Amino acid sequence: MDTDVRYYIDQDKFNEMKRFEVHPGDLIMSCSGTIGKVAIIPDNVKRGVINQALLKFTPKKDSITATYLKYLMESRSFLDAISENSGGSAIQNVASVKILKTINVDIPSPTEQDYIVAQIDSANEKINTLRRQYSDKLHQLLNLRRSLLAEAFAS
Repeated sequence: MDTDVRYYIDQDKFNEMKRFEVHPGDLIMSCSGTIGKVAIIPDNVKRGVINQALLKFTPKKDSITATYLKYLMESRSFLDAISENSGGSAIQNVASVKILKTINVDIPSPTEQDYIVAQIDSANEKINTLRRQYSDKLHQLLNLRRSLLAEAFAS
């Protein structure tokens, strides 16, 4: 058995749970606790099934891209719609797939989806660059403060 495998089920159990099998390009979303966390299943994924705390989405390749769907599902309006219909007092849970299917979303053409994804990716790159720069500057300021304190108290 592979040492990277967290849980293992035999072939009979896998066949029983086949509808929960994930494939490259599928999306999974957490449905309990950290509601709305979304990931795209990578191309190099090992064969497996999701557990009960996750929900699987398989985008229709001719109408919506996985990356666009991921960004859509991470949007404030989508998360608010999920939250409005979620149950649980201590730990929220997505009520049901039926409720998710009632959330109306506009799906632009594939060309528009690609443009929107490119714009979001570009904005994310800029944000990450600014975060790194901010972190570097903060580190430099902390080092300067330590240096000034050391110099002030060394005299």
